[in-house]
Amino acid sequence: RSAYAKENENKTLQFLEYDMREVYQKNNFDVVTNLFTSFGYFEDNKDEQKAINSMANNLKLGGFLVIDFMNVEKVIANLVLKEQKTIDGITFDISRKIEAGHIIKDIQITDGAIKQHFQEKVKAITLADYSEFITTAGLKIIDIFGNYKLEDFNAITSDRLILICKK
Repeated sequence: RSAYAKENENKTLQFLEYDMREVYQKNNFDVVTNLFTSFGYFEDNKDEQKAINSMANNLKLGGFLVIDFMNVEKVIANLVLKEQKTIDGITFDISRKIEAGHIIKDIQITDGAIKQHFQEKVKAITLADYSEFITTAGLKIIDIFGNYKLEDFNAITSDRLILICKK
């Protein structure tokens, strides 16, 4: 993935790998984004807080942090425990569960005699959880949206939890 990204670099676009729990360039950015549920994968909540803190520290005063996460309340309420899909002769057996504050999706892939297993595990972080992380990091939530059309957030019906925070 890094090699592919490097192929697309130019004078104004560069790709770097960096630990999101560490400050990259203090007080340097107008906007920091964390999109498409790219959060909630650390085992320890201290690491989640470190990540939010570093995002805040990377922002200039008056800068914005944009977080886009799934709406876990809707996901949990509508959780499909088991399903099977067959695409081009490949069978996907998918099971989901809530365990110890995580949403866990197991995917068993069968392609003839070849079987593979993958697991996705993400923390069920709610708006209340994010509010605590963000406040602790010294940021203020200034807007909350429930989808990419920037409609109001509703814990029951919204697909996304999009937070606009200001330093």
